[in-house]
Amino acid sequence: KIKKYFVEYLEYHSEEVNTSYCFISWLERGGDQELIEKYLIEFLQENSKDEKTSFVLKAWLERNGDKQLIKEYLIEFLQENAKYESSSHVFSSWFDQNGDKELVKEYLIEFLQENTTNESISYVISSWLNQSGDKKLIKEYLIQFLQENSKNENTCYILGSWLDQDGDKTLIKEYLIQFLQENAKNENTSHVFNSWLDKDGDKTLIKEYLVKYLQENAKNAKTSYVLNSWLDKDGDKELIKEYLVKYLQENAQNTQTAYIYSIWLNKGG
Repeated sequence: KIKKYFVEYLEYHSEEVNTSYCFISWLERGGDQELIEKYLIEFLQENSKDEKTSFVLKAWLERNGDKQLIKEYLIEFLQENAKYESSSHVFSSWFDQNGDKELVKEYLIEFLQENTTNESISYVISSWLNQSGDKKLIKEYLIQFLQENSKNENTCYILGSWLDQDGDKTLIKEYLIQFLQENAKNENTSHVFNSWLDKDGDKTLIKEYLVKYLQENAKNAKTSYVLNSWLDKDGDKELIKEYLVKYLQENAQNTQTAYIYSIWLNKGG
């Protein structure tokens, strides 16, 4: 109902920096991208270097907006703002949408050098790794981040991504244990258990934390993946049997449960 007036507003105000809020809200609510494309470009031509533009770029990318359309403005933004924390939104969204990693690599390094212990780095490095970004490029910053943030609950994503991309387990082992000591019971810690087990990490090292997780999350749907990974790597069936039963009591009809039945039987359960 407001579309006509919204477009009329953009006709007159597309170049103003505060119009960023209009673009962000429109995109986040699933508004027609083609309708605002012309005005978005006018905005970016005028405001590409403004810090608020990070959220406009993020919103556009998260809606699978044309990367080519905004590429030059994204670079102009990073040239001016790469070292600031707000750039994390741009990097993460760009990588998550398979944006060209080489195009932003030098700015990524600038960002990482300036924000090594900042929590936002977790999402940026995870997105980089998830798109098969060079592990050597970010390794030193990953370690610096973990030294400061190993006990943070959101560190599960960076640990999971590092392991999923065949990162050196020994390099992060002490930080993984520090993370589990603090977060073993958290639902999202499932990512860490899955990735560690899937990459043949030492089961004995995480066993006590796995039990704490299962005690707290046995009935959670995500627990199927943890149980699968443990059994797939010939983990002790007796250790997880009571939690597997609790899981089944709650999730017997869940389609994911098929894998639990199959692997339990195949492993002689």
